Amino acid sequence: MASLTNLFPGQVLAVFYEDDTFWHERLVLWRLSDKVWYILTPDGDLYPENLACEGGDGPNRVKVKGIDFKYWSRVGGRSYRFAKPLDSDAELRKFIKQAYKEAEAVPGFEAEWRPSHIVDVKGALQSSETFLSSLLVTHRMHGKGPGLRAGGGVEMEVIASDDGAASVRAICLPGPSKVWVVTEQMDGHMIGEMAMVDPAKDLMIGPHTGLIKVPSGWMKAELVESTEAPDFIEARRPTTSAASLPAPHASEGADEGSADARTLLVDYDNHGIRYKEWRSVAHESKEYGYPDWPHEGLHRMVEMAGDLGDQCCAQVLAAGSSPQESKKSKKMTLEKADLRAELMKPPSSSAPSLQTLASQLRAPTREDEASDDSSSTTEAKDKKGQRQATYKAKGLK
Repeated sequence: MASLTNLFPGQVLAVFYEDDTFWHERLVLWRLSDKVWYILTPDGDLYPENLACEGGDGPNRVKVKGIDFKYWSRVGGRSYRFAKPLDSDAELRKFIKQAYKEAEAVPGFEAEWRPSHIVDVKGALQSSETFLSSLLVTHRMHGKGPGLRAGGGVEMEVIASDDGAASVRAICLPGPSKVWVVTEQMDGHMIGEMAMVDPAKDLMIGPHTGLIKVPSGWMKAELVESTEAPDFIEARRPTTSAASLPAPHASEGADEGSADARTLLVDYDNHGIRYKEWRSVAHESKEYGYPDWPHEGLHRMVEMAGDLGDQCCAQVLAAGSSPQESKKSKKMTLEKADLRAELMKPPSSSAPSLQTLASQLRAPTREDEASDDSSSTTEAKDKKGQRQATYKAKGLK
């Protein structure tokens, strides 16, 4: 496996325990020591685990996804994985902060340690300063400048720049001609919405950048003129048009959830047995396009998956009925189709009235069923008589 010294928060691991038969997926969150890292499991458990493969309670084999293996189908055996990957970087930040807070209570924890990079939910490597921002900044800050106490009794020491001007302080209210605008999507807040600030707990960096305290960390906001707010919001609003999405490539055909365009996520039934309903197969299937695709024509596999499910349901329903019921149902279907075709024809003087045709589109009565049964009985007797005549002509009994 890759060296533990090269691990980054956000990386995905596959770990194997000596007394188990499955590989288990783990999400790396934060380092507690050289050998122990806080991890997140598919069941939502968050705890420190020794990844040095030394036995004991820790795993005896560890692989790093993207380095030791690329697809889970190549990990070397069956695997127990996350049913759904993390939705956003904000969710990853939330778990990293939770791990950091738990680690602070452990003796010997290096609270000042920071990784050089962090792997985001899309698998891209980001600078630790860019990704974390002020996520792990506490209310008490040490630096130059006089101390001040923000509203609510939270004590802070202001960080000052070289020229003596304070760069971090309690946030200010916007005033009559300015507004605070959210510049990142976080904890239900959308980019471009007007932010409500609280000087008792929110911070301000420089002349117009604010950090607003939210449940999962610090949300960034900008102080702008009210008249310039619409243009400011429009310039930073994320686009979701199809033209802005990158074209898929052969090496990137699979999404992060399945990691392989040929496979779907593994599902289990209530008894823990691997099972996936066909409806889920049709729903989760996607179409991928590749620049070097050798075949021409339209892609129909997803459409065929849905049609196949409908056909299977129809066959199951037909198999559950008796032969007589199936015959009656087929006869009624044909009769109704013929009558509907008659209704669609242009009216003529010799054609029956709509009321006459519509009255025939009714559910069968007991008399109709008795007539069908008697017809079937007569038909069966005729066939039996023909067989007996044939046997007699050949001298058979």
